[in-house]
Amino acid sequence: MTRNRTAFTATVAVAFIAAALAVFAIWQMNAGFGMSGGSSSFTPSDEQKKEMSSAAKQLINNNYEIVKLFYVNGLPTAPEPYGNIPQDGILTVVSDEYASLSDIDSFVDSVFVPAVAETIKNDPAGNGPLFYDRNGVLGQSYEFEPDKNYPISWEQAPYTLNPISETECDINLTLRKNGIDTGFETSMIKENGKWLLTKIIYQ
Repeated sequence: MTRNRTAFTATVAVAFIAAALAVFAIWQMNAGFGMSGGSSSFTPSDEQKKEMSSAAKQLINNNYEIVKLFYVNGLPTAPEPYGNIPQDGILTVVSDEYASLSDIDSFVDSVFVPAVAETIKNDPAGNGPLFYDRNGVLGQSYEFEPDKNYPISWEQAPYTLNPISETECDINLTLRKNGIDTGFETSMIKENGKWLLTKIIYQ
Protein backbone atom coordinates (compact mmCIF):
# COMPACT_ATOMS: atom_id res chain seq x y z
CA MET A 1 0.00 0.00 0.00
CA THR A 2 2.82 2.38 0.94
CA ARG A 3 4.60 1.59 -2.33
CA ASN A 4 1.47 2.30 -4.37
CA ARG A 5 0.84 5.52 -2.50
CA THR A 6 4.44 6.65 -3.11
CA ALA A 7 4.16 5.85 -6.82
CA PHE A 8 0.86 7.71 -7.04
CA THR A 9 2.35 10.74 -5.29
CA ALA A 10 5.33 10.76 -7.65
CA THR A 11 3.04 10.51 -10.68
CA VAL A 12 0.97 13.45 -9.48
CA ALA A 13 4.10 15.50 -8.85
CA VAL A 14 5.46 14.80 -12.33
CA ALA A 15 2.11 15.67 -13.90
CA PHE A 16 1.96 18.93 -11.95
CA ILE A 17 5.47 19.92 -13.02
CA ALA A 18 4.68 19.09 -16.66
CA ALA A 19 1.51 21.16 -16.55
CA ALA A 20 3.35 24.09 -15.00
CA LEU A 21 6.04 23.94 -17.70
CA ALA A 22 3.37 23.83 -20.41
CA VAL A 23 1.64 26.90 -19.00
CA PHE A 24 4.95 28.75 -18.84
CA ALA A 25 5.78 27.79 -22.45
CA ILE A 26 2.42 29.07 -23.68
CA TRP A 27 2.89 32.35 -21.78
CA GLN A 28 6.37 32.73 -23.21
CA MET A 29 5.13 32.15 -26.77
CA ASN A 30 2.19 34.52 -26.51
CA ALA A 31 4.29 37.20 -24.86
CA GLY A 32 6.84 37.00 -27.66
CA PHE A 33 9.80 37.42 -25.32
CA GLY A 34 12.86 35.19 -25.44
CA MET A 35 16.10 34.99 -23.55
CA SER A 36 18.63 37.68 -24.40
CA GLY A 37 21.35 36.43 -26.67
CA GLY A 38 24.01 38.65 -25.08
CA SER A 39 25.40 39.07 -21.61
CA SER A 40 22.70 41.53 -20.54
CA SER A 41 20.98 40.69 -17.29
CA PHE A 42 18.21 43.23 -17.87
CA THR A 43 14.74 42.01 -16.98
CA PRO A 44 11.92 44.28 -18.16
CA SER A 45 8.93 44.96 -15.98
CA ASP A 46 5.48 43.91 -17.13
CA GLU A 47 4.79 47.48 -18.20
CA GLN A 48 8.03 47.61 -20.20
CA LYS A 49 7.21 44.28 -21.85
CA LYS A 50 3.83 45.62 -22.88
CA GLU A 51 5.37 48.80 -24.26
CA MET A 52 8.08 46.93 -26.19
CA SER A 53 5.62 44.40 -27.57
CA SER A 54 3.25 47.12 -28.78
CA ALA A 55 6.08 49.13 -30.34
CA ALA A 56 7.60 46.10 -32.07
CA LYS A 57 4.28 45.04 -33.57
CA GLN A 58 3.67 48.49 -35.02
CA LEU A 59 7.24 48.88 -36.28
CA ILE A 60 7.23 45.48 -37.99
CA ASN A 61 3.95 46.32 -39.74
CA ASN A 62 5.34 49.69 -40.81
CA ASN A 63 8.58 48.07 -41.97
CA TYR A 64 6.54 45.90 -44.33
CA GLU A 65 4.59 48.92 -45.61
CA ILE A 66 7.87 50.68 -46.41
CA VAL A 67 9.21 47.56 -48.14
CA LYS A 68 6.14 47.56 -50.38
CA LEU A 69 6.38 51.30 -50.91
CA PHE A 70 10.08 51.57 -51.78
CA TYR A 71 11.08 48.15 -53.08
CA VAL A 72 8.14 46.02 -54.19
CA ASN A 73 5.09 47.96 -55.39
CA GLY A 74 5.82 51.68 -55.44
CA LEU A 75 2.77 53.88 -55.95
CA PRO A 76 0.34 54.25 -58.87
CA THR A 77 1.26 57.03 -61.29
CA ALA A 78 -0.48 59.05 -63.99
CA PRO A 79 0.78 58.53 -67.56
CA GLU A 80 2.46 61.41 -69.34
CA PRO A 81 0.55 63.10 -72.17
CA TYR A 82 0.59 60.99 -75.33
CA GLY A 83 2.50 58.31 -73.45
CA ASN A 84 5.73 60.30 -73.57
CA ILE A 85 8.69 59.63 -71.33
CA PRO A 86 8.87 62.47 -68.76
CA GLN A 87 11.72 64.84 -69.49
CA ASP A 88 12.58 65.09 -65.80
CA GLY A 89 12.39 61.31 -65.33
CA ILE A 90 9.54 61.65 -62.84
CA LEU A 91 5.91 60.53 -62.99
CA THR A 92 3.14 62.14 -60.98
CA VAL A 93 1.83 59.88 -58.22
CA VAL A 94 -1.90 59.24 -57.95
CA SER A 95 -2.52 58.14 -54.35
CA ASP A 96 -5.21 58.63 -51.74
CA GLU A 97 -2.75 57.74 -48.97
CA TYR A 98 0.23 59.95 -49.81
CA ALA A 99 -0.34 63.47 -51.11
CA SER A 100 3.19 64.87 -50.84
CA LEU A 101 6.82 63.95 -50.42
CA SER A 102 6.68 65.14 -46.82
CA ASP A 103 3.97 62.53 -46.11
CA ILE A 104 6.34 59.74 -47.13
CA ASP A 105 9.36 61.29 -45.44
CA SER A 106 7.46 61.67 -42.16
CA PHE A 107 6.32 58.06 -42.31
CA VAL A 108 9.86 56.75 -42.85
CA ASP A 109 11.20 58.99 -40.08
CA SER A 110 8.61 57.53 -37.69
CA VAL A 111 9.89 53.98 -38.25
CA PHE A 112 13.69 54.09 -38.52
CA VAL A 113 16.62 55.77 -36.82
CA PRO A 114 17.79 58.86 -38.74
CA ALA A 115 20.73 57.29 -40.60
CA VAL A 116 18.61 54.41 -41.91
CA ALA A 117 15.69 56.69 -42.70
CA GLU A 118 17.92 58.99 -44.78
CA THR A 119 19.21 56.05 -46.82
CA ILE A 120 15.70 54.81 -47.54
CA LYS A 121 14.47 58.26 -48.53
CA ASN A 122 17.47 59.26 -50.65
CA ASP A 123 18.92 56.06 -52.08
CA PRO A 124 16.82 52.98 -51.26
CA ALA A 125 18.11 50.76 -54.08
CA GLY A 126 21.39 52.42 -55.02
CA ASN A 127 19.85 54.47 -57.83
CA GLY A 128 19.03 57.70 -56.03
CA PRO A 129 15.67 58.73 -54.60
CA LEU A 130 12.47 56.94 -55.56
CA PHE A 131 10.07 59.76 -54.64
CA TYR A 132 10.31 63.46 -55.44
CA ASP A 133 8.51 66.72 -55.02
CA ARG A 134 7.29 67.44 -58.56
CA ASN A 135 6.02 70.97 -58.78
CA GLY A 136 4.34 70.71 -55.41
CA VAL A 137 2.93 67.22 -55.89
CA LEU A 138 4.34 63.79 -55.16
CA GLY A 139 6.39 62.24 -57.96
CA GLN A 140 7.96 58.81 -58.49
CA SER A 141 10.98 57.85 -60.55
CA TYR A 142 10.09 56.75 -64.06
CA GLU A 143 12.76 54.06 -63.77
CA PHE A 144 11.04 52.22 -60.93
CA GLU A 145 9.76 48.74 -61.77
CA PRO A 146 7.65 46.70 -59.31
CA ASP A 147 9.34 43.56 -58.01
CA LYS A 148 6.88 40.92 -59.19
CA ASN A 149 9.14 38.14 -57.92
CA TYR A 150 9.66 39.39 -54.37
CA PRO A 151 10.36 36.09 -52.60
CA ILE A 152 9.21 36.88 -49.06
CA SER A 153 5.74 36.35 -47.60
CA TRP A 154 4.73 38.50 -44.63
CA GLU A 155 1.36 36.81 -44.09
CA GLN A 156 2.55 35.14 -40.91
CA ALA A 157 5.46 36.79 -39.17
CA PRO A 158 6.10 35.44 -35.66
CA TYR A 159 8.79 37.27 -33.76
CA THR A 160 10.64 37.16 -30.46
CA LEU A 161 11.83 40.14 -28.48
CA ASN A 162 15.09 40.09 -26.55
CA PRO A 163 15.25 43.18 -24.31
CA ILE A 164 18.77 44.50 -23.75
CA SER A 165 17.93 47.56 -21.67
CA GLU A 166 15.10 50.00 -21.08
CA THR A 167 15.89 51.63 -24.43
CA GLU A 168 17.15 48.74 -26.60
CA CYS A 169 15.54 45.51 -27.73
CA ASP A 170 16.59 42.92 -30.32
CA ILE A 171 13.94 41.49 -32.65
CA ASN A 172 14.10 38.03 -34.23
CA LEU A 173 11.51 37.63 -36.98
CA THR A 174 10.55 34.56 -39.01
CA LEU A 175 9.27 35.04 -42.58
CA ARG A 176 8.59 32.67 -45.46
CA LYS A 177 11.26 33.16 -48.14
CA ASN A 178 10.80 31.06 -51.27
CA GLY A 179 8.49 28.85 -49.22
CA ILE A 180 11.04 28.27 -46.44
CA ASP A 181 10.92 29.70 -42.91
CA THR A 182 13.81 32.15 -42.70
CA GLY A 183 15.05 34.12 -39.74
CA PHE A 184 15.66 37.88 -39.86
CA GLU A 185 17.18 40.12 -37.21
CA THR A 186 16.88 43.78 -36.40
CA SER A 187 16.63 45.83 -33.25
CA MET A 188 14.76 48.82 -31.96
CA ILE A 189 15.97 51.61 -29.74
CA LYS A 190 14.09 54.26 -27.84
CA GLU A 191 15.08 57.81 -28.75
CA ASN A 192 13.32 60.87 -27.36
CA GLY A 193 10.56 58.67 -25.98
CA LYS A 194 9.93 56.88 -29.29
CA TRP A 195 10.93 53.38 -30.45
CA LEU A 196 12.67 53.17 -33.86
CA LEU A 197 14.12 50.31 -35.90
CA THR A 198 17.88 50.29 -36.48
CA LYS A 199 17.72 48.25 -39.70
CA ILE A 200 15.13 47.59 -42.38
CA ILE A 201 13.96 44.00 -42.85
CA TYR A 202 13.76 43.51 -46.60
CA GLN A 203 15.51 40.45 -48.02
